[in-house]
Amino acid sequence: MNPMSEQEFQDYCRQCYWQLRSQNDQLEKEFQLPSFARFDWDPWRGELIWSTAGTPKVVAKIQVVGTFSTKLGYWLWSWANTGLLEPVRRAVLKTRQFGEERGIPRLLQPKWGAKESDAWEMSAITAKLHDAKGTYRCPGPDGFTFMILTDIRAVTDRKRIFGARACMHVLTGGQPILLLSREPDGEVLALCGGEGDTTEALKPTTIEKLLALEPELSLLADMPDGWAAVREGAGEDWVRSKAE
Repeated sequence: MNPMSEQEFQDYCRQCYWQLRSQNDQLEKEFQLPSFARFDWDPWRGELIWSTAGTPKVVAKIQVVGTFSTKLGYWLWSWANTGLLEPVRRAVLKTRQFGEERGIPRLLQPKWGAKESDAWEMSAITAKLHDAKGTYRCPGPDGFTFMILTDIRAVTDRKRIFGARACMHVLTGGQPILLLSREPDGEVLALCGGEGDTTEALKPTTIEKLLALEPELSLLADMPDGWAAVREGAGEDWVRSKAE
């Protein structure tokens, strides 16, 4: 591909941005997103969930584009942010490749001085390159995290928001997780496979605690609902399979 001139890039940004605005307006009308009491996002699941009174209403699959610091006035691409799990920052690798092919510095520099309008434009470009459904901006302590929504749907089947249960051998006994299941309703089950490991005996916990106990679970962040992964022991490779 031929390099883009600065004027061509500005024109491209505007086209992407207006397309994005139309998509986001349509999402708000179709799913009534502003009406929900809260939203949560989980980098491990790669999901954004809107809910009311603890009941999930809409779920979107997400990819993180980058973060904008309102305090310091800079943009940081997610591909340069090692604090994010790898599965949720894959989309921006295509954006960076586009920047390499067209000679666009702002798509190649990991971090640069920016305004919030720049953050929206970078998100709009990424959304267009991935044929995303729209974007979302999540507030944080220092600014905003910008995401593209690769899929979105209304739900009535999820019993928990980011729920998880684990056996006591894992939670307090120091045993490694040898079976991890993502249930069809979104719940995560973690077991060591020891005696008494039945689903009825599992105790509530959080994904954050499981990741603290077993950092290797980050390798399963892109495993879809209805799948499970097993391994022979700590440090061994995970083998995934779809639940029957």
